[in-house]
Amino acid sequence: MTFRGLFIGVDNYQNPGFRALGFAKRDAIALHALLSDNYPGPTSLVLDSDATKDRLLTEMRQLGRDSEPDDFVMITFSGHGTRTAELATHDADPARLADTAVRLDEFTELIDAIPSKRLLVALDCCFSGSALAKVLPEPQGGCMSRSSEPSPQDVLSRITGSGRLIFTATGKDQEAQESRTLRHGLLSYYLIRALLGDKNLPSDGKIRLGKLTDYLFTKISSHRLELKNEFQEPRFGGWAGDLSFPVLRAGPRYHATGDSWKPPRITHAFSSLGTYGIHEDIIAAWRQKFGKLNDLQVRAVNEAVLLDGNSALVSAPTSAGKTMIGEIASLRAVAQGRKAVFLLPTRALVNDQYDRFVDLYSAAGVRTIRVTGELRDDISRLFKGSYELAILTYEKYIGLLSGHPELLDHVGVLVVDEIHALALPERGPLLEMLFTWIKMRKRRGHALQIVGLSAVLDDADGLADWLDATPVRHEKRETVLREGVIGMDGRLVSRAGPGGDRPEDGEERVEQFLPHAVSSFDQLPVELTARLVEEGDQVIVFRATRHDVRTTARSLARRLGLPSAKTVISELPQGDDGQVNDLLRECLARGVAFHVSDLSDEERRLLEQSFKQPESGLRVLVSTTTLAQGVNLPADSVVICELEHPGTGERKYSVPEYKNMAGRAGRKGLTERGRSFVLAESPLEVQRIRQEYVLAAPGPIRSALRHTATDLRSSVLSAFTGPVAHLGRLTDEGIEEFFTWTFAAYQHRCAPSTAPFPGPSLSTAVAQLIESGFLEKSDSGLALTRLGEISIRSGLSVDSIDAVVQALKAVPDNGINRMTLICAAHLTAELHDVRFEQRSPRPDAERKSFESELKRQGVPEALVARVLGTRQRNGSGHGCARSALACLMWTRGMALSQIERAITLMLPPTARSTGPVRQAARRAADVMGAVLDIAAHVCPSADLGDLPDLLPVQLELGIPKEFVPLARHTERRIPRPVYLSLLREGFETIDAIVAGHQPLLLDVAGGDNLLLRNLLDAATAARAEADRPDLSDLLPLPVD
Repeated sequence: MTFRGLFIGVDNYQNPGFRALGFAKRDAIALHALLSDNYPGPTSLVLDSDATKDRLLTEMRQLGRDSEPDDFVMITFSGHGTRTAELATHDADPARLADTAVRLDEFTELIDAIPSKRLLVALDCCFSGSALAKVLPEPQGGCMSRSSEPSPQDVLSRITGSGRLIFTATGKDQEAQESRTLRHGLLSYYLIRALLGDKNLPSDGKIRLGKLTDYLFTKISSHRLELKNEFQEPRFGGWAGDLSFPVLRAGPRYHATGDSWKPPRITHAFSSLGTYGIHEDIIAAWRQKFGKLNDLQVRAVNEAVLLDGNSALVSAPTSAGKTMIGEIASLRAVAQGRKAVFLLPTRALVNDQYDRFVDLYSAAGVRTIRVTGELRDDISRLFKGSYELAILTYEKYIGLLSGHPELLDHVGVLVVDEIHALALPERGPLLEMLFTWIKMRKRRGHALQIVGLSAVLDDADGLADWLDATPVRHEKRETVLREGVIGMDGRLVSRAGPGGDRPEDGEERVEQFLPHAVSSFDQLPVELTARLVEEGDQVIVFRATRHDVRTTARSLARRLGLPSAKTVISELPQGDDGQVNDLLRECLARGVAFHVSDLSDEERRLLEQSFKQPESGLRVLVSTTTLAQGVNLPADSVVICELEHPGTGERKYSVPEYKNMAGRAGRKGLTERGRSFVLAESPLEVQRIRQEYVLAAPGPIRSALRHTATDLRSSVLSAFTGPVAHLGRLTDEGIEEFFTWTFAAYQHRCAPSTAPFPGPSLSTAVAQLIESGFLEKSDSGLALTRLGEISIRSGLSVDSIDAVVQALKAVPDNGINRMTLICAAHLTAELHDVRFEQRSPRPDAERKSFESELKRQGVPEALVARVLGTRQRNGSGHGCARSALACLMWTRGMALSQIERAITLMLPPTARSTGPVRQAARRAADVMGAVLDIAAHVCPSADLGDLPDLLPVQLELGIPKEFVPLARHTERRIPRPVYLSLLREGFETIDAIVAGHQPLLLDVAGGDNLLLRNLLDAATAARAEADRPDLSDLLPLPVD
């Protein structure tokens, strides 16, 4: 007797119409190893891309030719089946199953051709309509199989002969399930257990096929899958007869697969994580800080089998402990020698998480880095792999990955916070490209664990399915939230959400919350907040615009008359105050603050930390909605004034966005419950908001690529770069294939509607990209040009880059200078800011003034005309020039108050809102790298000098070029007011600082000895760098 075996496992399919599986390969690998340990003989293990239709048919025909009647033959297939009775091989195409998959009747004929009288076939797949509804089109008429073909059960019943038995995983209309806990398909798992002599399988050292069928039916049909609570019933064909074979033993091959290890379940005790190799110091730190794991965290680890490398999509309310789930998965990866990357939507969140991770994990030797595009970034350590945990913004990581796909090579876990941003038109397309890259990379065998953290989603299953992740949904909050809507008449309609255990929780309440009606809408947040503060609450007030934030904060400060937040005022940076800073001090003097991007990073961080400290005296914080994006800043009550995005054609907030803001109410461990209030202008508005937000489900998450505002051209460029850059030149068909892997295409397959990427629209986008120089076409296909690379790596839109290109083409080589580059940067849509568009009562005089100054700064006339744009009769349109001049002055080290005065000279004193100078400079710093690259490409003969090294840093920090070497060598960031103080005191060069009088320098450093030491060390290092010889100093003079 000779044993012959064929073991096939397909996790990853060539066509995205088939969902990736998690354990089909493991099924085949484990069964192959176990049988090989016990039976010497020819076997074939065929996995993923090798498991094509041709390969399967070839292997089956070979078995038919080589087998003898006395041989023992075993064939297993783990993968997808189809509703039309085919086995889906790796290269199967859902649109052409008859040609590309293996028909079940054909498979059965090949089995019949195998002469062995001891034949065992296990098909761990299903042929149900429900299982494949999301990946395959419904056959005509909704039939379960083709009219010309028999059903799967009819086909399998043709297997005849004693000792020839075929198992299928499911009956009609059932799904063949995979278990993340068991790490197998159910049929394969229980088959392995049976072959190893499970105690529940009667035997005397032998396995009888008749008993085996009973065992498999009982075990599989009684198994309830985690999360889904679904079941399946296997089916059998053929006749077992009295055939038996010895119980198998687990040998070295099987042990080498690790199949005998099963992930242990954890409890609420942090100590239960110790079995996963997480450092004991980290577990001790978690226990000290958090006490124990909460229900959501335990469920995520156990149900998603997170610590065995499985992906998860965690959908839960604010403050539910989602971030901790990502940390647990990451530290497990670190224990296994892999790295973890956290992606967050904002720099503020990155900095917040970075500080927390360093405090929590550095003692255990875990190295944490951050990269946001700032000077102090740890980007060199990212490229060297000198880290365990890396924290980045979405845009920065995706930009880096586009040019350096190898950054993913050693990453084991990718944690994406606020993953529901996938649906936002501003950020969604970029995130969707990232996940599409990862999916295509997985197809080549490079799997990456994804942990997505989201607000509560209504249809998390769809997104989870696309991400190949397990959905973990949790709606109960740690503290009860009572959500309400209040009108100008002072009447409040409210209800408590999940989490409470009081009889009144969940019931609606109507009450006269304010003693009297208010006369204007702007008065409503003031009177409501006053009532809440009287009750002892700490309050966050959300306003849609920065202007409304500032005016509301000033009104609240005057109305409430709270004690001064003296400690906060004393810790504010001094020496570079502008109008916004003056207003902040005025409000803080009465216990109120506001949080907007106009403030410096140091100021925002101070306000966030102070609001968490009861002794700070800060009782009310007014903010734009960015504060709701993950910064851990809860309050007793939250007031939401608007539910529409400003400046977007009145695009309404989504339900998750609303829930994120409302969810800031309620402080775990400090209050039993929180309260949120949405403001309404009329009783009808109260009812509308109540229905659309308070009582509403989050609604379906929809791919942002399907949004009408999305520019398809930028997404097309993504098909050529990042982890799919190995594809090289692409044809039109290759681009279309790339888009079939997107979330938009997945949603179209699930619910067919208008195709998201019809061929003509892609062809048009490609043609436009070729015409504008972003793609080049040759006989071998399409490829990115230098401009295409700049676009995808910078994140700038195609139109923005084209605007800069056209502007710089009109500039002579000797016209490329600092101000020219700043002006070119301001032609991008990313730098446009309506807050600089102030209307002057003397528009012609202002235009002439700006024009004259731009020319004096060396800006060529053609570029000046683009910056100023078409003359507007109403006096607007000068915002681009105003912002560009502000950025120039910022890089010269001018005080903020001087800059504000200079750019508003032509505005009336009552209307001198300057625009956010700091933010404009920061945005220009982000864009400047791309502008410099474009300049080098468009004007290759221009001498950029040291501008690439100096200008981005000057824009970021607001310092003159002489201080850039100093900034590069500092161990910790030196605040801008210190640089300005150095200038005021005459320390204008590095040499002057090195030789400076230390008591005076200590005064410059605000009496901070550590800052002074940092300053002097940096100056010494910068001086040493400047004293290094140039290459020309070391090379001999030419002799020929």
